[in-house]
Amino acid sequence: MSKKITFDSAGFPRFDENGEYKTDLNTNRVDRFYLDGEELKDKYSGKTDKQIEELENAAHLTMVAQLEAQDIAIRAEKGLEE
Repeated sequence: MSKKITFDSAGFPRFDENGEYKTDLNTNRVDRFYLDGEELKDKYSGKTDKQIEELENAAHLTMVAQLEAQDIAIRAEKGLEE
């Protein structure tokens, strides 16, 4: 379910007549927003869901490559074959 929140020029969320947050940003990411006191903030300000997904995928691939390099180094140090 998308949460629709609108931010004013200062970056503060606007509320509709029911007191609900409004936005011009449609997202299905429940982890995107967080409350800082009474203020709702966007952890990924200025990025689309697709851009966030691409960044997370790149970070995951980097982590996997680093773990593989560590594994190779440990095996070489112990004289183990792959």
